[in-house]
Amino acid sequence: QYVKWVKNALHGDFGISSATGGNGSSNLKGEFGISCTTGIRGGACVENANCVAVAWGYDSRAKGVIGSYLVLTNWSENNIRDAQIVRVDGEKIKADTWYTMMNGEIVEA
Repeated sequence: QYVKWVKNALHGDFGISSATGGNGSSNLKGEFGISCTTGIRGGACVENANCVAVAWGYDSRAKGVIGSYLVLTNWSENNIRDAQIVRVDGEKIKADTWYTMMNGEIVEA
């Protein structure tokens, strides 16, 4: 069964927060963890360095703080065309800013 909207938040360290439904959101506030969304137009957010926000679903987005990492994907006809990982450095990739991947490029969402 298709889940239309899911929200998941984790506040502890070394954890994983995930959302799999369409338009879902996953938020991680602890350290050394992973926030992941796999649904259509989902959002993954991390609020600590040493964490990873994974936006694996179609038209998904991710954001983090300086020192964290974002994993973004580009989809085409139900297949992953490309995936990239970037570090939030505050210059090229800004903190607390949503990013997505379009045509192989990481852009602000």
